[in-house]
Amino acid sequence: MKFLKALDDYAPTVPVAVTQHYMQRGGAGTTDPRILKLVSLAADRFMACAVYDATVFQMARLEAQRPARAARGRDAAAAADECLQMCDLAGCLHERGIMVHEYECLEQDHAKR
Repeated sequence: MKFLKALDDYAPTVPVAVTQHYMQRGGAGTTDPRILKLVSLAADRFMACAVYDATVFQMARLEAQRPARAARGRDAAAAADECLQMCDLAGCLHERGIMVHEYECLEQDHAKR
């Protein structure tokens, strides 16, 4: 009971209307606000874990590039290199069984600078 009451006070990152739309598209339509918020909570958790894992992928990618950047005289912590890239997100989603059309990383663009 406490969980359901706490769920009423929770404001999900994924709006309930978006959750309801995709649940209806998937054939699991419901109008029960508790179920919608519960699914939104699960989506929040999934996104938080995916972003964390993508950050781990990014750190590994940056660590692997460190010798090449040092040889070019670039600072290892350049701000442009610290943003998450699609290849970081695609890697962590692939581990979860979600295939994303992987776009080429912008590493070549950074190498030209």
